[in-house]
Amino acid sequence: MRKRKTSPAVRMGAACATALAVTTGLAGPAVADAKPAPPSRAALDGGAPQRLRADFDGDGRADTAVWRPSNGTWYVLRSSNGGQTIQQWGQPGDVPVAADFDGDGKADLTVWRPSNGTWYVLRTTDGGQTIQQYGLSGDVPLAGDFDGDGKADAAVWRPSNGTWYVLRSSNGGQTIQRWGESGDVPVPGDFDGDRRADLGVWRPSNGTWYVLRSSDGSPASQRWGESGDIPVLGDIDGDRRADHVVWRPSNGTWYVLRSSNGSAASQRWGESGDVPVPGDFDGDRRADFVVWRPSNGTWYVLRTTDGGQTVRQYGVAGDIPV
Repeated sequence: MRKRKTSPAVRMGAACATALAVTTGLAGPAVADAKPAPPSRAALDGGAPQRLRADFDGDGRADTAVWRPSNGTWYVLRSSNGGQTIQQWGQPGDVPVAADFDGDGKADLTVWRPSNGTWYVLRTTDGGQTIQQYGLSGDVPLAGDFDGDGKADAAVWRPSNGTWYVLRSSNGGQTIQRWGESGDVPVPGDFDGDRRADLGVWRPSNGTWYVLRSSDGSPASQRWGESGDIPVLGDIDGDRRADHVVWRPSNGTWYVLRSSNGSAASQRWGESGDVPVPGDFDGDRRADFVVWRPSNGTWYVLRTTDGGQTVRQYGVAGDIPV
C-alpha cells in the first residue's frame, strides 16, 4: 500500500470543475406521497450496497468524494472550506469503505482488498495505518458501529451463506450471525434508534427489508420496493433512525417510508444510470436526496433544509462515489 501526501497541485482533469447551475437532464423537484408498485419476482440487477455518505473534515456535513479505481486515489472536496484532499490509498480491485474507525468524528480513508480479505485504514487522528485481515474473497465489506462505542467496526456479509461477520472495535471480539440469504443486499443501519447498527438485508425477489434489531434482538420485516430498485440508507426525516428507502433507476424516483410516523413519500430526483448517494450535505441532520452521474461526473443534491438544489461536477467516468 503506497501512501502519498495530499497536494493541491494534483489535478483530476476535468473533474475539478465546479458548476452551480442545474442541468436539463435532471428530474425536477415535484413531490408526491406514494407507495412503490408491488414488487416483482425478478432478481435485482447489480445489488451493491449503498454506503452512508462520509464526513472527512468533521464539520457535520457530508463531503463530495470519489475513489478512482484506475490509480487507487481518493479525491475529497471538503465542505468546511472548499479545499481538496487528494490521497493515493488503495489499488485497482479494492473496494472503498469510508468510515470513522478511530472515533475522532472524521471518516478515515479505507479500502478492503478482495484478493486477500484485508482492510487498509489511513487514520485521520495521526496519519498512521491500520491493516487488518478480515473477510474472504466474495464477501461484501461493510462498516458500521455495531457495538455502540462511537467507532466503526469492520464487517463483512457472506452471500454464500447469508452470514454476517463483525469485528468489534470495543473489545476485539467477533459477532457471527446468519441473517439473510444468497441474492439479498446487505443494508446495515440504525433502524431502532439505539445508536448501534442493526443487521439488515433487502430481498430483491420480494422487495422486503429484514432487520435484526440490536436493541432487543427481535426481527422485523417491511415490504418496500420492487425488483430493480436500489436500497439506500439514510435518515430522511431526522428522527435519528434509518428510514426504509429505495431508488428506482427506471424512473429516477426515491420512495421513502418514514420511521417517524410510518408515512410514505416519493421524490423524483435523478435518471437511469445515476448512482444514489444520500448524505447530509447541508448539516440539518437529515439525509438529502443525492445522485452522482457517471456520464458527466456530476453530483446533484436536493437539499432538505430549503428544497434548493446544488449541482457540482466532481469526478470522472469510472470513479466510485463515496
